[in-house]
Amino acid sequence: MKIADLYPYWERERDMLFEGLDQVVQTLGQTMTPDEVERVFDWIPGGGRRSISDTLRHMAYVEHYITEKLILDREPKDILLGSLFPKSDYPKHADVLKLMHDVHATTVICYAGLTTADLKREVPAFRRKLPIERLLWSIVQEEAHHRGQVYILLRMQGIPPPQRRD
Repeated sequence: MKIADLYPYWERERDMLFEGLDQVVQTLGQTMTPDEVERVFDWIPGGGRRSISDTLRHMAYVEHYITEKLILDREPKDILLGSLFPKSDYPKHADVLKLMHDVHATTVICYAGLTTADLKREVPAFRRKLPIERLLWSIVQEEAHHRGQVYILLRMQGIPPPQRRD
């Protein structure tokens, strides 16, 4: 099974996010130093909890946790504090984007091993049992929600977010 079999728009949305962020970096790089561009991705608004890079690491962690720990049933099942991959391991926005691609590659492999019957199989998740299909949908929802946050964090810094192509 391919991701597009279940969620045909998910790959398109992910691609637009990554292409759009690459475009933002290129545009900012015309008037900012590399350190200034990094600060855009590390900026946290007053009263806020996460920067753009923090949000992207969180998105990667949720996808990783659901795919690796719950669906593929790999150990350990502990949830990291703050549901983030550590910033020290992924300090630059390019590291974070590579992390997201690497995590998603595992998700693609996970999907390839699933059958239609597997989608209905329930697995222990979040103090109850949920069907695999619901867990996969959770990843899509999480990304959509946080993609909006990334765009808002850009706008709050006076930076236009990536433009949609559709």
